Amino acid sequence: MTQLVNPDDNSKGFPQTGTMSGSRASADVYIAGGGHEGPQGNSGTGLSVAVGAASTASAAITATLIDIVATTECFIQIAASPVAVVNDDYYVPKNTTYRFPITSGNKVAVIQSAAAGTLYIHPVT
Repeated sequence: MTQLVNPDDNSKGFPQTGTMSGSRASADVYIAGGGHEGPQGNSGTGLSVAVGAASTASAAITATLIDIVATTECFIQIAASPVAVVNDDYYVPKNTTYRFPITSGNKVAVIQSAAAGTLYIHPVT
């Protein structure tokens, strides 16, 4: 069973949770921005970005909703020309899927917290 947590919905206290079961339920999914429940099909080609000591940006993403997961603890920033900064931008723990709304054409920048790894970005819609 997968636990869904919406850290942006404080109307009922943090965290806002729900459960999901089924063959696609295999990991925690944290929903940033709210309004979406559970994983959906991947509607585009996934991207991977090397996570290192310097900020690295993805290619432009033509989607309005993305799932991300990293193999290491890191920080991300989503913008037209993003530069991720340790301890200033959105913290992403390793091996946890997060869902973010995104403006089509924006990029995701990533920087490691302590160790190198890979950030995977999957367009949803």
